[in-house]
Amino acid sequence: ILRTKNTTDPAVNIPLPPSRSTFVTGLALVSMIVSLFLLVTDITGLISYVNLTNSSEYQMAMRLMQAYQPDAASTPLNSGWMLASSIIGIALNASTIVVSYALLKRMKWGRISFISLVWIQTAYYILSSIGSYYMAQSFLGNTGIAQMVGGSGILMFGEFAAVLGALFVVAIAVFIVRKLSSADVRREFSVQ
Repeated sequence: ILRTKNTTDPAVNIPLPPSRSTFVTGLALVSMIVSLFLLVTDITGLISYVNLTNSSEYQMAMRLMQAYQPDAASTPLNSGWMLASSIIGIALNASTIVVSYALLKRMKWGRISFISLVWIQTAYYILSSIGSYYMAQSFLGNTGIAQMVGGSGILMFGEFAAVLGALFVVAIAVFIVRKLSSADVRREFSVQ
């Protein structure tokens, strides 16, 4: 029996489950694989961060930097930002793996949770891009690099890249949410 969008078999009038879309299956699998990779990367980054900041060389470098450049006070904030970013990344990627599996299995809560997580990740991406930009700008300003390359437009290129990246991420999020909210996809999740 070939499955079509019809919900009943005309020969015997038995309801057929809706066909499983390739988009949902592909989205769930790709999302799980990418999130697993990013989770391992975030965990590795967190371990590296802890090892680095606990080293005596790092502690001495921070003391010297603050002694010779008193306005480098944002450096500890940058370190805290990197730690928080890693922890949030771990939580988001672990959640994405779970929700992607539920999406793959066509669990109703998986579709709704995936949509919610797409918006949360989009907002986090935009906020972390803004934070990273200001962190880089602070670092370049405090070290004097910004004055050396100020005329080259490197900071303006960073702003342009951040805005372009944010627009791209929002466009992908809108596309995914619209597809997951379509009537055909919702029908896939109505049969449990």
